[in-house]
Amino acid sequence: MKANYKCSNWLLLSSLVLMLIQYSCQQEDLLIYEAKKSDVVMSLKEGSASIQNVTLENAGTLSERVTDVTSIKELTIVGPINGTDINCIRSMNNLKVLNLENADIVAGGEKYGIYSWSSSDPQSTENNKITRNLFESSPCEKIVIPKSVTSIDQGGFIASKITSMEIPENVTSMGGHVFTYCPNLRSITFLADLKSIPSDTFQGCESLISVTLPKSLVEIESSAFCICIYNHRTTKTNQKYPSVNL
Repeated sequence: MKANYKCSNWLLLSSLVLMLIQYSCQQEDLLIYEAKKSDVVMSLKEGSASIQNVTLENAGTLSERVTDVTSIKELTIVGPINGTDINCIRSMNNLKVLNLENADIVAGGEKYGIYSWSSSDPQSTENNKITRNLFESSPCEKIVIPKSVTSIDQGGFIASKITSMEIPENVTSMGGHVFTYCPNLRSITFLADLKSIPSDTFQGCESLISVTLPKSLVEIESSAFCICIYNHRTTKTNQKYPSVNL
């Protein structure tokens, strides 16, 4: 009797598992959870859309932790990333939202790309820095910069599809052409204590209608807002560049 009882329970459990699998396969939303690895991937899919949240312990391992890179539309990364991971991100042609707030950019890995104005100058990541042309021509509409970033090099987001951005408070320096020819950029807020907006920073950003400048700002270099600015706001304590609405 005990053997039959155990057998019946096993058959019942097997049937329930089979029903659950069949039900899950019929749903448009599928939750994937890999629990046996030190880092975690959670993926929520809706038809062809995909949202993935990844926690990495080691830089250079993003490609091992994501699934179907061509379908990813939203990606959140926590942990260290290097040039190898940047190349993986660049392969996500349908990516719309990239949240790196709690990621840390570190040196190392593959060279991530070619600098626009030189065909023989591959770039490498550096610690806590948006290096030259790192997100050039990115399809992302929203990129959240890592809060650990302290500087943004020339052309960091050049010709990308971003629509808005906040520059985090730890950023203390920025190169020129950072947002040059970002056609969809409409608003930007500087939380950082920058003293200068470099030349050509927003050149050709024709959709830009709102810029919130930091109170620490003392210089706007030539052509910083060429062919773009309609109005800007500054803090009340900044008398050098008072708010303007046109």
